[in-house]
Amino acid sequence: MKKLFVALASIFALSAMAQSSDWKLTTVPGADRETVGHIYHTSAVGTQTGSKIEKFVTGLRLVCTARESTSNKNADPVIAIYWNTMIGSTPQFVDIKVDGRQVGVGQETKWDQDGPLLLRRISESSTLMQSMKTGRSISFQWSGTDGVRRATIFDLRNFRSNLSEFNTLCKTQI
Repeated sequence: MKKLFVALASIFALSAMAQSSDWKLTTVPGADRETVGHIYHTSAVGTQTGSKIEKFVTGLRLVCTARESTSNKNADPVIAIYWNTMIGSTPQFVDIKVDGRQVGVGQETKWDQDGPLLLRRISESSTLMQSMKTGRSISFQWSGTDGVRRATIFDLRNFRSNLSEFNTLCKTQI
């Protein structure tokens, strides 16, 4: 399943370049043009601080596989943070704030890393998802094992615009 999400991230890396605070719902076609998944996503410019300070396009995505296209019928949708300069597979602890208020503590802040993605199952992120539905902005900040500090803020004002359609397509309830 992780390979699917990496492929989805690669396919839609260029779409993140649009720099819009709008949330978009995108259907992901497979090689045979059948739907393999759905992504509900937005983008922002994040700051990366290492040996120098740099700006990068980042993405916040809710991702699900099309249940009929996977052998894992219990595949949970995930929330993912995309940052194209990340590499590795070490879990990261992420400081998350919605409208300036801390969201989650302890294991709730642990995200799995798969290359340029930080991933969490939506089913393990109920406090975060509820905060996203009511908040105006969400910020993510963490220091990677590479010693680089990353921070980005996403606009949530339009988050609910296509959320019900994502829920329907993914047979979930966020």
